Amino acid sequence: MPTIDPDEKVNHKKKKGFGDKILVRTGRLRTSITQQHGPDFALVGTMKEYAAIHQFGGDITIPPHRRTLYFHHDKRTGEVGNRFVSKRKSNFAQTADHPGGQINIPARPYLKLDITDLETIRLLVQQMIKNPP
Repeated sequence: MPTIDPDEKVNHKKKKGFGDKILVRTGRLRTSITQQHGPDFALVGTMKEYAAIHQFGGDITIPPHRRTLYFHHDKRTGEVGNRFVSKRKSNFAQTADHPGGQINIPARPYLKLDITDLETIRLLVQQMIKNPP
């Protein structure tokens, strides 16, 4: 399991729903990691569709779209609240057009190999080349 440098943790703001873990809300990505191996292969990965963008980073294109936004209108004061509410709790709706755009997601690798892992892999490969099964 990857570890988080305690000094690195101090520099990040806590976000609602993340608890003490950085970028961990539900743990679904971590628990989805599977492995398979055989005499001549080893696979580690996940089927979560968002895994690659976390591991490698990249650009996400958001197409232009229209959304309905829901608010609470206070009938007593006549004011419309400035916070979004669920459709069920809303008594005022407004549509908004989003122009679309691109978002750059930085890489946040969750499958890491450190120097000792790479050295172990190198030694195992050398051993297999010298003494095949």
